[in-house]
Amino acid sequence: MVPSSKVTACEVIGPPEIGEALGARASTLQPGQPSGVQDSAGVTKESCIYPLDQSGNTTNAVVAEVSTYPSAELLAGSYHFELMMEPEDVTGLGDRAKFAMNSLSGTNEYVLAVVSGNKVFRFLIAVPASAPDWDRTSGKAAVESLARKADI
Repeated sequence: MVPSSKVTACEVIGPPEIGEALGARASTLQPGQPSGVQDSAGVTKESCIYPLDQSGNTTNAVVAEVSTYPSAELLAGSYHFELMMEPEDVTGLGDRAKFAMNSLSGTNEYVLAVVSGNKVFRFLIAVPASAPDWDRTSGKAAVESLARKADI
């Protein structure tokens, strides 16, 4: 485990950027909850979860993740777009980026993964599937906005 005081994923995006990207949906945004781990190869995976309501559930939240690879070889040997349903290429972000909408039981996740240098940034917005104002297009626009505000 990485001590939460050393996790920097909450510095990638914060409440102001989330508010700008999500508008009214972020009106009940909760503080970021950091966590992190380092595997035996030295890859550090950090995350910051911002619940979008008082429940604190990750099924209605914004998540910023940062994976840092200690070498180009480890980065090249990893697939960075796992857990993405039918990912599509996104241009103009980092060295390589892909977006996907994952439809889960009761939740839609809008996911953008960006490879930049020795890091992989993942932005995820999870909202209830019943949210009337969200679809693939609006979700993609929101996660792309988060990534651009992160200036990666």
